[in-house]
Amino acid sequence: MEESLGKKVIRGLSVVLGAILFIASAGLTLAVLGAVFPSGSPVGAAATAGFALYSAYGFSSFLVPCFLLFAAVVLLVPGWTYRAGFALAASPLPFLTAAAAERLLRGLHAARAGDSLLPLVSAGVAATALIAIVMEYLAAMILADRFTAPSKVSAATTETYAERDAFAMPAAYSAPGESMTPVEFSAHPDLEE
Repeated sequence: MEESLGKKVIRGLSVVLGAILFIASAGLTLAVLGAVFPSGSPVGAAATAGFALYSAYGFSSFLVPCFLLFAAVVLLVPGWTYRAGFALAASPLPFLTAAAAERLLRGLHAARAGDSLLPLVSAGVAATALIAIVMEYLAAMILADRFTAPSKVSAATTETYAERDAFAMPAAYSAPGESMTPVEFSAHPDLEE
C-alpha cells in the first residue's frame, strides 16, 4: 500500500525532530560531563547549561540527556505507538523522583557524616528510589494500555434491554415445554478472517 502524502510529511518531520533531539542529547551529555570533570574555563551556552544542570540536580542531571535520547529513539523508530508516547510523557516524574532521592542522600551524608548506619540507610534510600522509578514506569504503561486499548465490544454485538423483555430468556433458549431448536451462531464480522 502506498503511504499518503500526510503520513510521509509526518514521518519526515518525525525523523528531523528525532535527529535534532539526538544531537541535543549528545551535546548535553558532553556539557554535563564537562561540568563533572572541568578542564578549564567553560565557554559557550552548552557549557553553561551543563554547569546549571549539574549544580541543580547533581548526578541526576545525566537523566536529562537520557530523556532526550529516549525521545529521539521514539521519534526515529518507524513503529511509533501511543504506549511509547505515554512513557515519554511520564518520564519527568521518574526524573524528579531520582533527583529527590539524590538530594535526600546528600542531605543524609551532610547531617550524619560519622554515623555507622549511613551506608545501610543510603542503600535503602537508593533501593527505594529505584523501586519507585520502576513502579512509576509500570504505572505509566498500565495507564497507556488502559487509555489506548481498542474496545473489544462493538456496537453490533451489544444487546440492550429495550430489544428484549427483561424477564425473557435469551434468544438461544426456548421456553419450557417447547421443543429445543438449534440456534445458529455466526461469527462477528470483525472477527472473521
